Amino acid sequence: MNHHLRQLSAVTTVLFLLAGCSKQPLPVEVTAVPAPSLVGTEAAVANAIDGARTLVQGDLYSARAWGTLGMVLQAHDFVAEAVACYQQASQLDNTDYRWPYLSALTRRVEQPVLALNDFRDAVQLDPDNAAVHIYFGDTLLEQANFDAAERQYRLALAADSTSDFAEIGLARVELLQDQPTRASERLETVVARSPRIREAHTLLSRVAARLGEFERSELHQGIATSIGLSSAPPDPAYLQVAESGASATWASRRGLRYSTAGRYDAAEREYRHLIQTAPSAQAHAGLALCLAAQGQPAEALDEYRRALELDPNEQSALSNLGQLLLAQGQLSEADEVLTRALQVDPFLLEAHLNLALVRRKQRRLEDSLRLFDRALELRPADIRALNQRAQVLTLLRRSPEAVESWLRSMAIDQNQVDSAYNLAVALTTLSRHEEAIPHLRRALGTAPNSSRISLFLAWQLATAPDATLRNGAEAVALASRVRRGYPQMAQAADVLSAAHAEAGDFAAAISEINAAIALSKDDTSLGHRQRLALYQRGLPFRAP
Repeated sequence: MNHHLRQLSAVTTVLFLLAGCSKQPLPVEVTAVPAPSLVGTEAAVANAIDGARTLVQGDLYSARAWGTLGMVLQAHDFVAEAVACYQQASQLDNTDYRWPYLSALTRRVEQPVLALNDFRDAVQLDPDNAAVHIYFGDTLLEQANFDAAERQYRLALAADSTSDFAEIGLARVELLQDQPTRASERLETVVARSPRIREAHTLLSRVAARLGEFERSELHQGIATSIGLSSAPPDPAYLQVAESGASATWASRRGLRYSTAGRYDAAEREYRHLIQTAPSAQAHAGLALCLAAQGQPAEALDEYRRALELDPNEQSALSNLGQLLLAQGQLSEADEVLTRALQVDPFLLEAHLNLALVRRKQRRLEDSLRLFDRALELRPADIRALNQRAQVLTLLRRSPEAVESWLRSMAIDQNQVDSAYNLAVALTTLSRHEEAIPHLRRALGTAPNSSRISLFLAWQLATAPDATLRNGAEAVALASRVRRGYPQMAQAADVLSAAHAEAGDFAAAISEINAAIALSKDDTSLGHRQRLALYQRGLPFRAP
């Protein structure tokens, strides 16, 4: 990046910076303010750099001004100039960890040895900053200094015991030291706690391959691919650098980062600014996404169409417009737009998923299944594709295949309540009650207040054909809680009646089934009356 730097003046200005209330001034040499060539840069970038330079020139002994200029220069890849500013800021204020730290981040690729010196200064100034230790450890690891890297990752954990990236760093060390089993155990803990960190799944895929567990390796690589965006440890200092970026690229990055984090109002501001300064199809598509997420579908449709006017082949506009049309129930147009999206790029996962949903709603089930299968070829561990595929297979009365799809989904994330419920329903359809009950128990642990899960589990415990699976007392407790919360729900009364019958209290069973009959508003009362007849004879109900 040195081609951006004008030769610094050999002349230095000697100023005197008063340290606190000291009577003796400390001499500090202040170099010439870096003046990189701005030829060909965006106007917004040039203005940001000129503005930051003006602040420095207005107060040459302000560490903050020098540091701010360094951030702006770093954000726009003026590496040598940024490092010069951070070094000057450090001389003016040797108590702020940000200046050596950001200098280290700026030069760690091209000058890793010098970066390590900066990291050492930074950790001395802020020993409780986990991000500093993590990036210090990463740089040491890249230099094959395993022991020193491990020390930094452990210091990061001392500063933040929940730091997933410190654990990932330790797992990297363990893998490089030929300890894949320890690395695997550590990473499984990370993904269980934070399942959406791409880097953890990518590394776990490598670790599993080292252990010869190729199916698990493929699973985690698929999850990593489905997550898409990379992650990073919380880092307030570098966030300031990101906020200093004035280019269209930085505005687009911030818009994506904000929208991914659900901060749609902030993302909208970035995209609107981008449209004013550097209009593009991507900017209009990004704004449309924010508007749709904030409940403004009509405005979002307009923005998507503006994006496609600028670029008829803009992939995100086509894919997201199709999704919005699907949500609006405009199936024919959604089908047309999403089909076009896949003609532009046959590898668009979201377009496959949304077109599959369109075809399902159009009752074109075989087409829908084919599209979900294609989505899983692109991302074998995509939970959405696995769950939706299972639902289509259920509609096609292919329950064993549906169960297999849901089981694959639950293997990726056991905390899915809806999937656990649907899987349990499919399993009981196949008379596999002994498999359904554990999934329902796990789901209830995740969502203890779910009336749907509580009732279905109570029904299984009350009516399962296998006596070893039944538990009348537990079924009564589960169903009673729902019955109290929803006194007008016929299903709750029906399930509670079956639970009482299993527990041997047929008077209570008869009372509750009569309540269910009174509350019923459809033809389910026929089943209710059949069960009433059983209870009157002192017999519990058994599922077929």
